[in-house]
Amino acid sequence: MDKRTNLMAAMVLPLLCLASASAQTKPALRTYETGYYVVHTDLGRDAAREAELRLTRMAEEYRRRTRGFSGEIRRKLPFYLFGSEAGYHAAGGTPGTAGEYDPNTQTLMAFAGADGPDLVTWHTVQHEGFHQFADQVIGRRLPIWANEGLAEYFAEALFTGDSFVPGIIPQWRLKRIRETFQAGKFPPLRENMVLSHKQWNQRISTMNYDQVWSLVHYFVHGDNGAHREKFTTFLKTVSTGQAEWESAFVEQFGPIEEVEANWRTHWTHLPDDPTAELYAEATLRTLTGFLARATARRQRFDSFEAFLTAAERRELKSTESDWLPPSLLKVAMARVAELQKAGGAFTLVTDAPRPPKIVYASRDGNEMVGQFSLKGSRVDQVIVERRVLASPGASVSP
Repeated sequence: MDKRTNLMAAMVLPLLCLASASAQTKPALRTYETGYYVVHTDLGRDAAREAELRLTRMAEEYRRRTRGFSGEIRRKLPFYLFGSEAGYHAAGGTPGTAGEYDPNTQTLMAFAGADGPDLVTWHTVQHEGFHQFADQVIGRRLPIWANEGLAEYFAEALFTGDSFVPGIIPQWRLKRIRETFQAGKFPPLRENMVLSHKQWNQRISTMNYDQVWSLVHYFVHGDNGAHREKFTTFLKTVSTGQAEWESAFVEQFGPIEEVEANWRTHWTHLPDDPTAELYAEATLRTLTGFLARATARRQRFDSFEAFLTAAERRELKSTESDWLPPSLLKVAMARVAELQKAGGAFTLVTDAPRPPKIVYASRDGNEMVGQFSLKGSRVDQVIVERRVLASPGASVSP
């Protein structure tokens, strides 16, 4: 079976500028075991810790979202993370890719650069990680369009430290899809859907990834989730070998040509920034996770501004066993500034002896409340409750 390479990440996002090294020299790797993975890396401990945390949450997210049609993770999966492109290539990584899953060795690998992983790295790992998960837990009967579409769906999910927020539609990607529709460049759905894995790899293009990602997103979120249960049934039917994918597809959704017309209408009528609420939710979840850890260490704040100041000064406390990557907080703080500039407001609510909360009020008057619970000195749960105080906007529901 051909390697399922995520060339999309290399085409869509700029690859890291990496220092060159001899491709003949394999770097020394340290090994760390998690609940679901065995991580091998030549990067420092913080980068390894971030990989351990992200991979654990990633596996939990895949399992939760595919519960209706997948099995159990019965063995720890191998993951290799390299600090250089040369080390990645020396270990078998394909030139021109930022990461890949090799079904022959069942190995997931990626390279991050000497400064550690960034969002390009994790986009790739989330995409290729789904292929590894699917191979081990779902099976190899999924058609290539569903496998790649689901991989891209999970690649776009935002990591918050304690969970992922899926369903994200980046504005730049929506813009590109609109332009592709307007130019009439998308091939007929059927043409891409009938490709074999080998044919897909021979025709790899950004447009093909956009098409199958947008189709999967439509099945999960389109028409207020009306197709989600049918999509789950379709995937279960195909993955368990009960029927070939085309007959199972028609049984659930009707003729491909009718689905194509509805999919096109859905995407061409989406407003700008259709998942702005999900970006806000991911930001609030991340902030609440850091607040929870600081609270567990008996750190108190009089206001959201005081909390933000401590975050900017890197003074937020956490236990060593409940650590979160500082880079995650940096991204969240940048989003806070963007949301405030757009008219949103954050408030820290303290009501002792209850745990503090963070409330985000959007410009249209709707609210999200970030809450948490502790189990001893560790965070047990982080949740976001939505309060619709005004007329709902046009955002896609999660």
